[in-house]
Amino acid sequence: MFRRSPSFAALVVLTMAVGIGGTVAMFSVVDKVLFTDLPYRDPARIAMIWNRHAATGSDKVQISGPDFLDYREQTSSFEELAFLHNATDNTLTDGERAEQVDVGYVSANFFRFLGVEATVGRTFSAEEDATAGNSIGEVGPAVISHGLWARRYGSDPGVLGRTVYLSGRPVQILGVTPPGFRLILPYTPGAAMSSGANDDADVWRVLPERAFPDMPRSMAVIRVLGRLAPGMTLSDARHEFDRLADRLRGSHQVHQERETSIEIVPLHAEVVGHVRAIILALFGGVAVVLLIACANVANLISVQSNKRSQEIAVRFALGARPGRIVRQCLTEHALLAGAGALLGIVFAHVLIRAIVGIAPPNVPMIDRVVIDLRTLGFAIVVATATTLMFGLWPAFRAASTPTATHLSTTARSAIGRGNRFRSGMVTAEIALSLVLLVAGGLLIRSFVELQAANLGFEPAKVFTARIALGPGKYNDEALRRRYWDALKEELDRHPAIESAGFAWPLPFSGQGAEVPYDTSASGSPGWGRNVAFTTSAFLGYFETMKAEVLEGRVFQERDLARAGEIAVVDDGVAERLYPGGLAVGRMLWVEDSRSRVRRPLEIIGVVRHIRHSHAVGAEREVIYRLVPAARNLAVVVQAAGGTDPVIAELRRISGALDPDVPLFDERTLASYVDDHVAPTRFTMTLAATFGAVSLLMATVGLYGVVSYTVSQRTPELGVRIALGAGEGSIVRLVMGRGLVMVGIGLAVGLVVAYGVARAIGGLLVEVPASDPLTFGLTAALLAASALVASYVPARRAASLDPAVTLRAE
Repeated sequence: MFRRSPSFAALVVLTMAVGIGGTVAMFSVVDKVLFTDLPYRDPARIAMIWNRHAATGSDKVQISGPDFLDYREQTSSFEELAFLHNATDNTLTDGERAEQVDVGYVSANFFRFLGVEATVGRTFSAEEDATAGNSIGEVGPAVISHGLWARRYGSDPGVLGRTVYLSGRPVQILGVTPPGFRLILPYTPGAAMSSGANDDADVWRVLPERAFPDMPRSMAVIRVLGRLAPGMTLSDARHEFDRLADRLRGSHQVHQERETSIEIVPLHAEVVGHVRAIILALFGGVAVVLLIACANVANLISVQSNKRSQEIAVRFALGARPGRIVRQCLTEHALLAGAGALLGIVFAHVLIRAIVGIAPPNVPMIDRVVIDLRTLGFAIVVATATTLMFGLWPAFRAASTPTATHLSTTARSAIGRGNRFRSGMVTAEIALSLVLLVAGGLLIRSFVELQAANLGFEPAKVFTARIALGPGKYNDEALRRRYWDALKEELDRHPAIESAGFAWPLPFSGQGAEVPYDTSASGSPGWGRNVAFTTSAFLGYFETMKAEVLEGRVFQERDLARAGEIAVVDDGVAERLYPGGLAVGRMLWVEDSRSRVRRPLEIIGVVRHIRHSHAVGAEREVIYRLVPAARNLAVVVQAAGGTDPVIAELRRISGALDPDVPLFDERTLASYVDDHVAPTRFTMTLAATFGAVSLLMATVGLYGVVSYTVSQRTPELGVRIALGAGEGSIVRLVMGRGLVMVGIGLAVGLVVAYGVARAIGGLLVEVPASDPLTFGLTAALLAASALVASYVPARRAASLDPAVTLRAE
């Protein structure tokens, strides 16, 4: 039967393959990202513990060492607490080439807490807390990643016990993490003392707790995890920690000023929380595509069933009962849906690879998305559901039509039966397609707004590379100062470099410490409410970034002697401290997070705000401090020509100064901005794709219905033309039916689209959910496509030869 109608069968299978394949692919993403347990021991009982500062509006703030000790000693909700410090950059040397590595610092129980066993050797034990150095960078044992072990040491088990050097300091390799181990934890760039939290560390070391009592409570540098004690719930833990937060505010000035509270969130919810809305919205979009595909197939089957009305009548005449006809139809539909599902799985595999390829790096576990047994089971469920959705109505209608009606129906008049059903399906397709087009249009507008935002610099023209001068060889401040001076001198005289400077963190690098500030050392409520990002800068940074100087000047060589006494601020800080007046020459007090000592800085210049964390909308102000002997800085370079010669020259100059200090993270500032807009680009790309597919399906569905209408009315149209009807009147007559479906579909679609737009409002950037431009353009696009779909068969009808038509009838 399918061989007798190959085009019908092929069209149904392809349509279902697109609908089922897209749905299966997105289900796999939803399943792996939102509903698969994290790869830790008993992950459902693990929670993240954060501080929140109501005074500054900062949430997801990391914890200080003394706070951690209070959490553990004054509460019983968690049977065990563990912590980690954000990864830092170090240079690894071991007698061979130098290599930059990320070093993560954790509690001695961290790997045991997560249930992670070493592949070779062992992970840390309680004794490592006693033998590790007193602070970051001191001598102690280390666990290295499986990737570093394979890449640098050829998976040699003899690496255990070997001493290597991290930024000049010796550490002894204790063990190797298992293959594929990746720490999946949440972080929020810009939170207090956040350095971006690169959790894919190459080397792991212990941060000993014995150093915590001497740390200030303002030094919030660790992220804390807790495992709920047996019989305890999150609600129990939250109530207990609320009482603890009350005690901390009453006992410590820093918590009183910042109005500190404590947040406890399930670990899995915290990891996926920032992408949950995006993924569910995309899954809803692809489900709409599936509904449109089902509507299209239902139309095709309805027409095919009408063509087979006499065959069904013969079956009835030979004794078939209605149930037999229904089973026959559903069997045929199931075969079509099954073939569509098989092809859809192939399509889903291709689509999954594309999704993983374009997904932003902040989508957790996206690399684990594959087609597995759960996905195949879902595909079977979808195929069954679609069979019922598009097949039940035609099957029951065929089985319920009297035999006499079937036998007395001509082939042509049979085509006309079910027009109301087909028109309803097309109207629904148009409405659903408009919903997807509006959602995709709003996301495209958001992406355009992000791309057009004034960042305060031109990212495509600035090339960067990072340099880390760790402890050990560069523990001496004079040596660090000499290195940066020599590098700046070499860069300044190179003909391929227009200008060069140094700073860290860079805009959109996902890193940056927050510091409180005010106009005096004490006695002002501003200490609880004024918080800014702080950036370490060296000579040439503002010139290279082409920052706009609003008052005073930027750092110059004559300022090096006063490096700890001066600052350049952005216009946000100036306006907050000295609204309507000049800020240059006046004082700014900042608080050191480690010592809590408040230091005065003279403001020597005010620059236009350079965006650091958000391309649009509100964000923290920025305070720039002159740091001539920093440990970690990024080179920023304006190239006179292309960037490729500059990369080679940077490597040559750096290698000549010190071959044990490698460049790393070589990229343009534009790539940092690209990473920032990647989630919006990801959502926009998929939503726009779903919208385009739905538009195509709706257009094809409308074209099919109008074409069948023309076929049905061919004798009537022939008579009209023979009686003198002009082409224009025939075109208007045929298109009228299509325009009615389009009008109803657009009206319904606009109402539904408005509700959907409000639901996805959190994904939009600088674009209102009711944006009239988006609604108008998408409706116009769909209407234009519908007009073309109606005009083509109408124009064909107008060109009918009445003599041929009537003779054939």
